[in-house]
Amino acid sequence: MAIADGKFYTLSQDRSGVIEFGYITYDLLRERTPSLVPDVFLSYNGKDKEIADLMAKALAQEGVNVYIDRNDPNVSGDSTELADYLRSIIQDSKSFLVLWTENAQIYSDWVPFEVGVAYSNSRKPLVRAIYGNPRIPSFLLAKRWNQWWLSGNMRPLITLLASP
Repeated sequence: MAIADGKFYTLSQDRSGVIEFGYITYDLLRERTPSLVPDVFLSYNGKDKEIADLMAKALAQEGVNVYIDRNDPNVSGDSTELADYLRSIIQDSKSFLVLWTENAQIYSDWVPFEVGVAYSNSRKPLVRAIYGNPRIPSFLLAKRWNQWWLSGNMRPLITLLASP
């Protein structure tokens, strides 16, 4: 089971080898199973959705529950309710991963917000994944951040996030 794309995914294989997928939304999951929370909240700019999807899928295949907001039906527009909703998921998650790119640096209002929520939220592990050659802002330079350069080998990142 894994959380990705704003949904909790289950994966099963029947006797004939057919793989079946099912999902429920994060709200419904929290309602039914309050103790089950994402291992990782993945913050990224929408222009980097392909990279974020690859990261989430690689982590999910290793059993890491990843929350990505892209397909979450509760995520739309810019509002106080959306900020509160994302804040609750970030606070619930066991760790936080930010995909920091030129797009996040230039175009994103939400990534810095999500980083701020995660940073101010107790002692959860924080990881910055750097892709390309973006300027790294001061709010990502604090000693609490673990850094990982996105280079194709996901094993070190999976190891870091699978055991917070």
